[in-house]
Amino acid sequence: MSCDKMMARITDVFSTALQKGGRIFCHPQTMCNFIVHERCVGQVVTPCCGVAPSLIKNPVAHCWSEPTHHKRKFCTVCRKRLDELPALHCMICEYFVHGECVDFAAADCKENATYCAGSEPRHVHHWREGNLPANSKCAACRRACWSAECLTGYRCEWCGSTCHAGCRALIPEECNFGALQPIFLPPSAVSIPRTEVPMEAIIGVHVRPPPSQRDFGCRKCPPVPVAQP
Repeated sequence: MSCDKMMARITDVFSTALQKGGRIFCHPQTMCNFIVHERCVGQVVTPCCGVAPSLIKNPVAHCWSEPTHHKRKFCTVCRKRLDELPALHCMICEYFVHGECVDFAAADCKENATYCAGSEPRHVHHWREGNLPANSKCAACRRACWSAECLTGYRCEWCGSTCHAGCRALIPEECNFGALQPIFLPPSAVSIPRTEVPMEAIIGVHVRPPPSQRDFGCRKCPPVPVAQP
């Protein structure tokens, strides 16, 4: 498709959205395809994909899968369907993305090791927008919050709770891990080993030298002279 046809198509889509009472949110350098009704502007909690990476306090990289086709899923970056093109998804969290959008993905994967000595463990929800299971209901208002037509709704990657964007403020910030709480090992109980400390010192294991470096000679016997050729 030529540039002129592409711009004409984009203009037509945006004009239709504006005629229906919508607004288009975008970053000065990145179009995020975020369309919202005029009456819903005050409920928008999703940051633009152009500024979302800069809002992350503790970046955690995603673990991407091989490119494959996903049905009834949407790209978290450009918010378009993934049906036509091969896409990737994070094998740790529910982050779906086109192959050409992966460089713009926010590094906000689940943090699985948050132990800090001397601090009180506290765990909060890890919200992911869109791609909710069918028939998902909001934990606050008990109404349907999923859609097969667009990227909408939020789901906690830990406890599985789902909600509307406007209802997130009504849900307690602390996460209880849901039905898996009795058998779940919280991230606050896991720490990342320090790379500057040898693993032997961390686990308290004494490493013996290999057999080639051991001295098997008798200390009481004098050394045996070696004949010179």
